[in-house]
Amino acid sequence: MAINRMVEENASSDENYRNSLEKVGKLLLSTVRQMPDSVIVSKLRSLGLEVDCSIMDEWCSEFMSAQELSANLRREHDWKYEGNEDDWIWMGLTTLWERWFPNAPNFEMLDDKIDAGYQIDAADFAGICEAWLAAYSDAHKLMHLHDVKSLNELDEMFCGTQSIFNWMQDFTQALYDAGLHEPKYLWDRIRVCNDILQLWQRDDRLTLENAQRDLAESYFLLHDTDKAESLFREYLEADPQWGWSWIGWSDCYHFLDTKFRDLDVAENILKRGLEIPNVRDRVDMLERLLSLYEKAGKPQEAQQVRAELEKPRHAFTSEIVRTREDSIQVRHKMDFGEEGVPLDEIKNLSRHARPPAPAKPPVKLKVGRNAPCPCGSGKKYKKCCMQKR
Repeated sequence: MAINRMVEENASSDENYRNSLEKVGKLLLSTVRQMPDSVIVSKLRSLGLEVDCSIMDEWCSEFMSAQELSANLRREHDWKYEGNEDDWIWMGLTTLWERWFPNAPNFEMLDDKIDAGYQIDAADFAGICEAWLAAYSDAHKLMHLHDVKSLNELDEMFCGTQSIFNWMQDFTQALYDAGLHEPKYLWDRIRVCNDILQLWQRDDRLTLENAQRDLAESYFLLHDTDKAESLFREYLEADPQWGWSWIGWSDCYHFLDTKFRDLDVAENILKRGLEIPNVRDRVDMLERLLSLYEKAGKPQEAQQVRAELEKPRHAFTSEIVRTREDSIQVRHKMDFGEEGVPLDEIKNLSRHARPPAPAKPPVKLKVGRNAPCPCGSGKKYKKCCMQKR
């Protein structure tokens, strides 16, 4: 489906490309979609595939896409096709499926509806949302009908023009944009975010965190500040080092154009988050605080944040990894955070990476078994500290 879409888009804008397709007899899905049912059925029968409404009904309940169905039929019958005959099977089945059983979604229909949203004028937020709400309904039906347990699993199976992961980020953003003008879409956004939190696998932290922030933000835009505040507190009680949750909470009082806008509250939230030891995304939090100070007309505070941002940042830790009778092996680790380290600083890393030397280097003693014990007890070493060691 994705390849056919790219080929058709190139053909629509490039005459030479279009002529080359015609020269080799390349079949396109848009061409088959213009044909009547009788022509498609006749062509499929000429290729050895008997198809009618009853058999299509069975196939629609068994397979998630016409592509999967056509691949299964080829394996089952061991068909060997030449030229565009192989394309005919998939394109013919795709067209008949969407005509005869439009309420039995498949991946081709889902891909079409997702793409339809991307083709709508970017300023038509409501139009995009309506197209994608229909696509989202199809995705839910497919998961229910075929016992797909998570959106991750659906994404791996889909292989469409867009990934489910990327599309869902754009979808929730479109619901936000439309919701600023029509609250209905904010409620749709809340429903979608709750679905994501239930249906996405727990190892995909970024998707879950985005959905949590979007959920709380949507309640704030609907003026349910108590619900929004309780959600952010819940998130940060579970994970106080989640920097972007502090940012999202602060943004509700900073960037959202509501009657609750309060830069002092936004500032206090960020400052509380920055006090958390080892808070993640600290640089992003500082940059947000800098933006807030600039907007609030606080030049002295803004300069302090700039100075903090300009400091080289790295964390140095040491841990004992192995102990032996006469030695200790220590591992030193430097963490430069998400921003990394400037290339011109690499030459200085060895200076930072070496821990400070002790003021007085330890003396390594080698004592014979029968020598006086160095502890000063007057006993032989073998009768004293050698046993303790």
